[in-house]
Amino acid sequence: MPDIPKYDGTTDPRDHVTTFTNGVKGNDLTKQEIASILVKKFGETLTKGALTWYSLLPENSINSFLELADSFIKAHSGAQKAEKRMENIFKIKQGDSELLRELVDRFQRERMTLSRVPDNWAAMAFASILNKKSLEATRRLKESLCEFPAATWNDIYNRYSTKLRIEEDTISRSQKEEKNRQEPPKPPSPKRTINVISGGKEINGVTYTAANKISKVIVAHGKRVRHVLEEESITFDDADADGVLTPHNDALVISLLVHDTNVKRVLIDPGSSVNIILLRVLNEMQAKDKLVPRAHTLSGFDNSSIVTKGEVILTTFTEGVVKDTKFHVVEMEMAYNMILKRPWIHKMDVVPSTLHQVIKFPSPWGICQIRGDQQTSRSFNSVADSSTKNKEK
Repeated sequence: MPDIPKYDGTTDPRDHVTTFTNGVKGNDLTKQEIASILVKKFGETLTKGALTWYSLLPENSINSFLELADSFIKAHSGAQKAEKRMENIFKIKQGDSELLRELVDRFQRERMTLSRVPDNWAAMAFASILNKKSLEATRRLKESLCEFPAATWNDIYNRYSTKLRIEEDTISRSQKEEKNRQEPPKPPSPKRTINVISGGKEINGVTYTAANKISKVIVAHGKRVRHVLEEESITFDDADADGVLTPHNDALVISLLVHDTNVKRVLIDPGSSVNIILLRVLNEMQAKDKLVPRAHTLSGFDNSSIVTKGEVILTTFTEGVVKDTKFHVVEMEMAYNMILKRPWIHKMDVVPSTLHQVIKFPSPWGICQIRGDQQTSRSFNSVADSSTKNKEK
C-alpha cells in the first residue's frame, strides 16, 4: 500500500477517505481483501485528534468500511467547515489608508475565529494581503516579504514589529504637522473697548528704529521655542512694510485683548523692564479688585520718577497665545493705555519691528503677527510736537 499522509483532524475528512481508498484499491487485491484492508488499516493513517477518535470507537460497532467512513466524516465535519473558513483568511485586503497596526489586529482577530490555521498558511496569507498603496511601513514590509518570503508567523511578527516603529514615527510627524495647520482658538469676546485721551508724557522713554524700507531681518529661534517652530524662522522683508508710510520714526502701537477688554493704544517698548498700565484703564476694565498695593519707583531718562500704585496680574490674548502678565499700575496722564515692555515681549518670544510696524511671534499654529496702528502713533507725535512748540513760545 502506498504511503498515505496521516490525517490529524484539521482538513476535509472526505479528501482523506478518497486518498486512502484509492491507495488500497491500487494494489493487486481481491474485493474481499480490499474490504478487509480498508477496515483494518484505516486507523494507521490517522494521528493526533483523529487517532484519538478512532481509538475510542466501541468494539464491534463498525461492520463495514462504509459505516467507518460515514462515522469518520460525520465526526470531523467541523474540520471540513474550518478548512473552508481558513480560505477566507486570504480574502482579507488592506485598505489604502489602513494602518499596518490596524491590519495586524484585524488579521489576528479573523485568525482566532478559525479552529486552527497552519503557521505557513498564516504567513502566506498575511504577505499576500499587504497593500503597496498604503503607508511607507506597509510598502517596506511588502518589499521585504517579496524579496525574502517568510515561512513562519514568527518571522512575519519579527518583521512587522520593526515596521510598526516606522509607522508610529510617520503618524507622530503627521500629527505635529496637522497641529501646526490648525487654527488658533478664538479669544473671548471683549466686554468693552478702552481708548485714551490725547497728550501726556512718556515713561522710561520710547525706543525707535531708523526707517529704511529696503531691509530683511532674520531671527532664528533657540531651544526654548525650537520644539514648536522646528526649522521656522521669523523674518521681516519689504512685504511687511506694505501700507506703512515712510520714511517714519513712529513708535509701534497695537490693540490687544487684555482680561475681558479690547485695549487700544498699547505701546510695544523693548527698551524698558516693566509693563505699565494706567489706574484709569484698570478702573474702566472693572479689574481694580485685582490690584495688589505695592509701591515701586520708576525712573525716566530725564531723571524724573513716579511711584506706582501697585501690581496686577492680567491675562493677554494674542492670536490664540494666552499669557498671564504682571503690570505695574500708575496714576498719571499718558498718551498710551498700556505699555508692554521686555517682560511680556520675552515671555511671548515677540520680535517687534518699528520699521515694519508689526510684531511677530511663534505659536503652536506657526508664526503669528499683529500689525501696528501707525496713524494712532503719528497722532501722538503731532500732539507732542504741538506741545513742544507751545512751550517754546
